[in-house]
Amino acid sequence: MGRRIGKTYQTSTSDPATSGGKYGPPILWMISRDTRYVYDGWMLSMSYKSGGSSLADQSFAWGPDLSGGYGGASGIGGLVAYTDDGRGGALPTVALHALDLRQDPQRALAG
Repeated sequence: MGRRIGKTYQTSTSDPATSGGKYGPPILWMISRDTRYVYDGWMLSMSYKSGGSSLADQSFAWGPDLSGGYGGASGIGGLVAYTDDGRGGALPTVALHALDLRQDPQRALAG
């Protein structure tokens, strides 16, 4: 079993109810968004939109997971920070994650 390396979103440029089928005009599709993913081992490091800018839309910082190491618990509980610039705004959203002693998420500080 592998991991996702990309995802393509398509939208129809014609009405599917009246297009296609045996006698109607063909349904025309266009790619509205094409996202690629970059991994460090099994941990997702960043995602970016292909075809345009090579800058990251989202990035992830990982620390020790529930096993106390890196990847021993498949990264569960190891997400330290998350950055999202997918809005296209001037400032990215940054979230820092904190866990309690039972490893339950307590707070995501966003800025």
